Amino acid sequence: MMNRKRSLQIVVVLALLGLALGAAGANTLAARPGVDAAISPALGAGGQPGSPLIRTALKSDTSPALASIPARVSYAKGRAEANENPFIYNQKQNHSGLDAALQSAISPLVMPPPIQNFDGMYNQNGPIPPDTDGAVGRTQYLQIVNSQLQVFSKTGTSLYGPTNIKNLWQGFGGVCEIYNSGDPIALYDALADRWLVSQFNFVSQSDFTHECIAISTGPDATGSYYRYDFVTSPVAGAFEDYPHLGVWPDGYYMAANQFGPGAAFAGSVYAFDRAKMLVGDASATQIFFATPNEGGRLPSDLNGPAPPVGSPNYFMDPFNPATGVVNEYKFHADFATPAASTFTGPFAIAVTPWNDVTCGATRERCVPQPNTTAKLETTAGRFMHRLSYRNMGSYESLVVNHTVNAGPASPNGITGVRWYEFRDPNSVTPTVFQQGTYAPSDGLFRWMGSAQMDRQGNIAVGFSSSSSASFPDLRYAGRLVSDPPGQLAQGEAVLFAGTGSEDFLAAPRWGDYSDLSVDPTDQCTFWYTNEYFSVTALRAWRTRIGSFKFPSCAALPLLTATATATGVQPTATRTVAATASPTQCVGATSVTDSITTAAPTQTGRLGLGGAVSSCATPKTVAAVSDTFVRHYKSYNYTNSGGSSQCVTVSVTQACGNNAVQSLAYLGSYDPANLATNYLADGGGGGATFNYSFNLAAGQTAVVVVVEVSPNLGCATYTVSINPCGPLLT
Repeated sequence: MMNRKRSLQIVVVLALLGLALGAAGANTLAARPGVDAAISPALGAGGQPGSPLIRTALKSDTSPALASIPARVSYAKGRAEANENPFIYNQKQNHSGLDAALQSAISPLVMPPPIQNFDGMYNQNGPIPPDTDGAVGRTQYLQIVNSQLQVFSKTGTSLYGPTNIKNLWQGFGGVCEIYNSGDPIALYDALADRWLVSQFNFVSQSDFTHECIAISTGPDATGSYYRYDFVTSPVAGAFEDYPHLGVWPDGYYMAANQFGPGAAFAGSVYAFDRAKMLVGDASATQIFFATPNEGGRLPSDLNGPAPPVGSPNYFMDPFNPATGVVNEYKFHADFATPAASTFTGPFAIAVTPWNDVTCGATRERCVPQPNTTAKLETTAGRFMHRLSYRNMGSYESLVVNHTVNAGPASPNGITGVRWYEFRDPNSVTPTVFQQGTYAPSDGLFRWMGSAQMDRQGNIAVGFSSSSSASFPDLRYAGRLVSDPPGQLAQGEAVLFAGTGSEDFLAAPRWGDYSDLSVDPTDQCTFWYTNEYFSVTALRAWRTRIGSFKFPSCAALPLLTATATATGVQPTATRTVAATASPTQCVGATSVTDSITTAAPTQTGRLGLGGAVSSCATPKTVAAVSDTFVRHYKSYNYTNSGGSSQCVTVSVTQACGNNAVQSLAYLGSYDPANLATNYLADGGGGGATFNYSFNLAAGQTAVVVVVEVSPNLGCATYTVSINPCGPLLT
């Protein structure tokens, strides 16, 4: 094992080996005519070693509607991606014994069957592996592979595509429009009701790596996008490979594995200015830190309610199998004063030791298949997409997985999926709450996993499985929050059975990742996408998209009410679902409503600024940002208890062509004077969001729900006012 001792809980701001970011010329980028021209003026000043590197986007614009851009799929190069990073595989020693977290027994097969199950994209332009990824929104599923994208309805109808990813940048110019380099990521930003699409571009060793990021201008994935080109290399020749991104309230965060220049290797971490990118601001910046010799790291990606105000984004990697150490880092991005940003850690978390897969010197070709001698790569040694964050109210969880050797380290050991639930990641000593290595003793290799948690705390893991007698297929396993810790006790189900193998002896790449995501409309339904083969062939991969949910995860009990013309809620009647969530808070008041042009109007709106009000961190009132007339509804809530309480407002909306925001006022609300009696706000909007404020005994709060775009209204939304803690949605 390489000697990588370092002190814990220090600020990691080390520069790359041989790179002096603050030296003269460190930010000077050689230009390629028509591609990298005018890069240098777009870059901010580099920091000295010990400070972050801050850069403004090289270029940005607003695209036409994606649906108006003709879909094109062109054959690229008949190649696989670059070799895996040898450092990740050579850096660590394996644990010498059996995996103490092993689950070798197959539980009763009670996993729910698929709800939706349809084909995604197939290999029309040559690359291997497909880098299968996707994201689910309110009405659509956006799938992205290497190097195509396609938009589907939730029942599998194609709404647009497939098309080359670069076609989204048609008319943009530069590398984003010219090249498809791969490693794409698609995410759904539920807080803003937007989509994120990205891929890197790295053309040659003398070039810079570019991260091409597009943010939809609304909830329709076939609509227009704010397009950005960020130069992510600190100097020419630094290849920022395997970028993975996560959504967070204050930014879009990214981790990458940096190769070069020369033989140097480092891990790179980035924060992109989400607030500016959501409005297409050309001055959006990225904040970059280089960290030495640590690959396979992932940023946390938000699911469900927002984290506490001011929470950092969490990065994790599986650091030491032999001693059982997972490293956590905390990235505080400060876009107002970027030089004040910090990337701190590592914070060592003790887990059960594991065995990295060791069936090849650096290429990890272990997994057997029928009808071929080609064995598939496991992509071990790194956490697999995504590091999923969920705020459960009384605690916070991070869920993630990686591929391990389920027995003693040996070429013959069968692979399994090691999964974790970490809790309270922002505490002084974050811990693993539960963990398990899922490898039933049935002869199947299981790998290429993706793990997620629903709003009740149930966990599911999607993965590939294969053996010499069973073609690679797509499966999923899971556990209920009430099951014994560390056990995927609900067994597993087959999403789709493959009928062929990847017959590619030279480069049998699989993955490099799959994706399991949770539907934002109910925070219960899991959506999984991964690859398979229908025939044994060289490059004939196909993909599948499917959904499932645990029956016990039902919608929260709702209260129905009818608003008056002035928006005041006079009465409410409780309709309690038979399968109410155990986390539902008794006494919550909810109303399902809509906003039409018949609703009352207000003048202008406050500039909410993205920060969310909380009981612990109240906000001051913002200035009125415009004078447009907008429609709204309002609801009165009175603290009838004998003491002050923390009140949580939770909003779930399905507005179709618009979005809503919510604010609270103390005592009364004046639609002509929006700053009067201001109490709190949700910091923006999204498919699901919440905020909180303190309310003294006997006081009344007026909760306002207002349309974002004038006269577009909202077809349906639910606002819940909870007197006894966060209402989980």
